[in-house]
Amino acid sequence: MILQAHHLSMIVAPAEILLGPVFFFYILSLTRKNFSFRKIDYLHFIPFIITIAYFVPFYFESPEEKIQFNLRSYDQLPPLWQRFSAFSTFYNIIYMLLAMLLIERHRRTIKRYYSAIDKINLRWIQMLFAFVVIGFVCCVLLGIVGFRFGNNFSNIVFSVCIYAFGYYGMKQKEIFSDFREEVKTDEPEPVVIKAEAVAQRKYEKSGLSEEKATQLLSQLENVMTVEKLFLDPELNLQQLSDKLSVSIHHVSQVLNQYKQQNFFDYVNQLRIEEFKKQLLNPDKQHLSLLGLAFECGFNSKAAFNAVFKKQTGTTPSAYRNSLKAEIA
Repeated sequence: MILQAHHLSMIVAPAEILLGPVFFFYILSLTRKNFSFRKIDYLHFIPFIITIAYFVPFYFESPEEKIQFNLRSYDQLPPLWQRFSAFSTFYNIIYMLLAMLLIERHRRTIKRYYSAIDKINLRWIQMLFAFVVIGFVCCVLLGIVGFRFGNNFSNIVFSVCIYAFGYYGMKQKEIFSDFREEVKTDEPEPVVIKAEAVAQRKYEKSGLSEEKATQLLSQLENVMTVEKLFLDPELNLQQLSDKLSVSIHHVSQVLNQYKQQNFFDYVNQLRIEEFKKQLLNPDKQHLSLLGLAFECGFNSKAAFNAVFKKQTGTTPSAYRNSLKAEIA
């Protein structure tokens, strides 16, 4: 086909340099509240313009030269293509790594806002990215054995990835739509290194005095233990803040400063404690471990098992068996 439409040769090649930046900004749009494209962001696309200029001499080649170029490319990458391919690969890898850093930061950020993160942790992107890396390595190895076969294999692998990204991208719901403001507190520091002076400097501009903070902590623990809001599997920081009639920043500050926990860990610790109590409840003995976990506010088996193992150091079934052994 390309031999007949030789004027289209390498016409889409510059778009290859856009893969990394576009992927990076897509992740940024998912993970940043109120994301908007700024003028300075256009600097990321300067290499795309340079790439077009790089190919301009080729675009003005005669039809015969383009046909010969395409014929040679079936067996080995021409030098023009080799240089561009090496640069675009290096350039895109940098952006892919930056995007993975965004996702890792996002994984920590959502724990400040949500008590359940299974549907918003963007794990599907990490899995697809791993698939892309594996596919790329396979393409390189196959290219060593046979360039034409490796080229065909890479087209299949990356086509599958593009459709998969589109499918999961459409299913991904907006992450921070429920929140009216942004939490600006950092991850809680370990208690052993968290000096009181550091804590005071960290929140000195928050507008929440120590007296008000202790009052808010008391209200927070009261509403969580008495009304058991943690039983709601969809509970988030905005809902809790609205219940207390304070800003989400102040609730997050109190959790960080006095509990040394983020919102996710705090709520799920209460769920685990409730689960342990209900294990001893005679009226709940007919429920399975998973059924009991659902009643305590968890919404998936994987999330429950992960949180339980992190907080107790053992599995739910092993914990139940130990309780039975103690009773016996």
